[in-house]
Amino acid sequence: MELLKIEPGNIVLVPEFICVEALSAFYTKKCNIKLYPINHDLSIDINKIDFLDAKIFFFANYFGFTQQINELKNICRHKNITMIEDNAHGFLSKDESGTYLGTRCDLGIFSFRKTIPAPNGGGLYFNPNSISLNINSLNKQNISNKSTSFKIKNSLRHLTPIIGAKGWIKSIMISRKFKKLLLGYEIPKTNEEELYFLKNEVNRCEIENYIANVDIITEIERRRNLYKIFENKLIKIGAISIFKELPVNTSPYVYPFYYNNDEHYNKINKLLHSLGAEAFKWPELPKSQMHKEKYQHIGCVRFLW
Repeated sequence: MELLKIEPGNIVLVPEFICVEALSAFYTKKCNIKLYPINHDLSIDINKIDFLDAKIFFFANYFGFTQQINELKNICRHKNITMIEDNAHGFLSKDESGTYLGTRCDLGIFSFRKTIPAPNGGGLYFNPNSISLNINSLNKQNISNKSTSFKIKNSLRHLTPIIGAKGWIKSIMISRKFKKLLLGYEIPKTNEEELYFLKNEVNRCEIENYIANVDIITEIERRRNLYKIFENKLIKIGAISIFKELPVNTSPYVYPFYYNNDEHYNKINKLLHSLGAEAFKWPELPKSQMHKEKYQHIGCVRFLW
């Protein structure tokens, strides 16, 4: 935000359908956040957006699928609006021209741990033609030790050939039950008020070492195959694919689908558990959007455990 010279009160356009944590940097800078609607297929309709006097246009490549942004780029260029491409879900995905997602705008955001088994580690892409970056001005962070939870997960991954995918899922479910007994929750909820006070010091891991160990071609093929398998299984019990097709250059983060209600969601998860998989609901919306029916009932089958 400092590199972009963001000041309190600057208008930032952000999609309504977004995880609340994505807003933390804007909250911290006391930006004037304006939310814009997203279509049922999670595409952007520029006719529904009031660009106002925006300083930043923020959008997401949901679940690793590319947003069509050529017209948006022209509008933002004309209005001198900085574009931020949230590509937390899209590491390894490309658009139809073969350009990697996260590198198409002024700034791109990556969350590598959503694609590869890493304890943490994100990335920022800066377009050298639009943002002047002084590497020496960036804060140097400490290398973090692997968390206990990551060590346990990593150990279980190595046991998968022995215990199988179903055994892996059962072990996760048991650990969550113990966590709920000890802490009162399985997965902690975000306190939106805390996002106004983003911490400056964050540990990092040597993410390049984890990336170097990934066979990219094999990983993309694995994800695409899993997407097709789960799509074929779930549509038979009433799930609806969010995306009509799986584009050639897409490396999907998950298989995302619409479900009817909680009973239907539980039925889907029961089937997935029998296959050694599980679904989760996404995202944890900002408070102002939690009541909107159009953003409810979205589930995802994870490809990384």
